[in-house]
Amino acid sequence: MIGGGVAGAAAALAAATAGARVALVRSGPGATALASGGWADAPPAILRDALAAAGYPLEECAGPLPHPDGVLVPCSVAAPAHLPAILSSAALVCGIAGLPSFRAPSLASLWTDAAGLPDGAVAAALLTLPHTPPAGWSPASLAGMLDRDPGPLAEALAALVGQRQPDRVILPAITGLNNHARVLAALNDACGVPVAEALGVAPSLPGWRLDRALMKTVVDAGVQVISGRISAGEQHGTTLRSATVTGATGTTIGAAAWVLATGKYIGGGITAIDEFEEPALGCDVTLERFARTIDDPGASLVLTDPVRTEPQPALTAGVQVNASGQPLSPSGDIFLTNVFAAGAVRAGVEAGRLGLGSASHDGHEAGARAARHAGDGGG
Repeated sequence: MIGGGVAGAAAALAAATAGARVALVRSGPGATALASGGWADAPPAILRDALAAAGYPLEECAGPLPHPDGVLVPCSVAAPAHLPAILSSAALVCGIAGLPSFRAPSLASLWTDAAGLPDGAVAAALLTLPHTPPAGWSPASLAGMLDRDPGPLAEALAALVGQRQPDRVILPAITGLNNHARVLAALNDACGVPVAEALGVAPSLPGWRLDRALMKTVVDAGVQVISGRISAGEQHGTTLRSATVTGATGTTIGAAAWVLATGKYIGGGITAIDEFEEPALGCDVTLERFARTIDDPGASLVLTDPVRTEPQPALTAGVQVNASGQPLSPSGDIFLTNVFAAGAVRAGVEAGRLGLGSASHDGHEAGARAARHAGDGGG
């Protein structure tokens, strides 16, 4: 497996469950680690069960969840920390002094409007914690402090709840890194009402937690995780025999079948310097607009739309594949018969619109195909 985001992890789990011997190569966290904590679609059962076993359960959402962009996001499932954040007329949105990325009064007003509640229905407050750094908090530094001692926030929140009597408290996504469950339990116990996180934004702690849980799921499944990037491959005709991993290992690995799930630009699956390229295996990259192929990443007027909310053509560049996910050459022939692409690396797929659930289903199908291909002796 090349790529260790949600698509790559799902592929690895699917292949390992099918009995294949699996290695996963990744250079580090990619776009999955920026995820907000909510899933538009549920993942395959095998991944959902594995995440739960790794301490990252996903549960059904009863309504849209608040996002720090000021909108409410429909989610099928989400991490438990976000579930009580559904807006109510007795909710209290609480910011932390020194954390400028979460402005509680503005968000309370925007979320109130998005939920169709009366003006002023959702209250807002700002807490100041002891030992706030002069330069303020980053989400990671605040979460790290809470990992060590959630007591100051728990005490301050409990006093605020006693004064305001909300039915729930909505915090920014900062409730711990390594001890997230313990921190959240301490806050809930102190307040006596549900304490929830809004969805996360980059740098996203919910995404960081998900990335760590995904790596635990593949390791627990017996998958070998190799740190580095695929830089070159040995082909025999249309068969990829082996590839070199650059990085600390300097390893050459061979496999009967491969899954390419390296993402788009954030994960490095597609690069756009002088031209669009897929750097791992040299697959052809396609971006089509106005009925022609665009090769020049600098053609900004052609590759972007001036309206930010409209689809952006540059985000659809990727590897053209057939119905089985095998990468194609410019002529439309299969470029590599034993490689199966999944997720945002494919042409026509926008990472931001694909979603974690769809990416994980893509990865699961690709992993299952790769395992079958390997089991059939590459036939």
